[in-house]
Amino acid sequence: MDRLGLGFEAVKTVRPDVVYVSVSGWGQQGPNRELPMVDTVGQAMSGLMSVMRGRDGSPVKMNATLVDGMTGLYAFQAAIMALWGRKPGAGARHIDISLLQSSAHMQAPNILEYGYAGRPPGLYNPPAGNYCTSDGWVAITLVNEAQFAGICTAIGRPELARDPRFDSFQSRKANIAELTQILDAALATRSTADWMKRFAEAGALASQINTYGDWLGDAHINAVAAAPPYALDTGETVRLPHLPGATPFNAPVPRIGQHTRDILALAGLGSDAIDKLVRDGVALDGPSRGPSQ
Repeated sequence: MDRLGLGFEAVKTVRPDVVYVSVSGWGQQGPNRELPMVDTVGQAMSGLMSVMRGRDGSPVKMNATLVDGMTGLYAFQAAIMALWGRKPGAGARHIDISLLQSSAHMQAPNILEYGYAGRPPGLYNPPAGNYCTSDGWVAITLVNEAQFAGICTAIGRPELARDPRFDSFQSRKANIAELTQILDAALATRSTADWMKRFAEAGALASQINTYGDWLGDAHINAVAAAPPYALDTGETVRLPHLPGATPFNAPVPRIGQHTRDILALAGLGSDAIDKLVRDGVALDGPSRGPSQ
């Protein structure tokens, strides 16, 4: 933006009270500021992959753009709070938001623990994790000993809750390999639906591991309209989780490029300039819906 003449210093000469938000990979300062960063780099660089490991111990990349999404939320939060808290006569403010800082802040308890104890955080609530059933996967977790007892009851091994190897969070951490083997063997004997019923009856915390299709088809999701269908002007519909805390979006969903000319005209461009942008492939005009979109 500085190169284009639209950086913070340039803008504040025109608008002395501007709240200017920069979003980048590494931030506006430091030796890496010009390097590219994407979500995967953020997951790896921040240490997130070091605490997300597969059964074989290898670091795992989350296959969702968590860092990107959280960075957008942090940017909105910082901007709206800066605007809300402004006093008359307040000067310009430059808010520096980065994927680097966002990916770290959402792991603040882990990083704090490492900085204090000098070691990676231990396992959270063992034997919390993912287990294969006869026809799918379930996630099991717990926050107290009663819930571990519920897990033991559900798998038909209530005596494990009194076993010295497994009778506390610390002992389960020390003997997690043995406990995991017991659970793996037990969970493989029944279907996911059967286990979900058994865990609920025993007071244990567990969930079927859904695909997106499972989530969209879930009775509760549909009862609370968590992903209502939105109409396209083609007559089709798309389902999209609505923004928490906001009323569901109900305007027709535009096609890509549908409003290109209107928006560029509002920005002050004439029809000849807009035509050139479309011809050069800089702007997309019209209802084309090719696979590259």
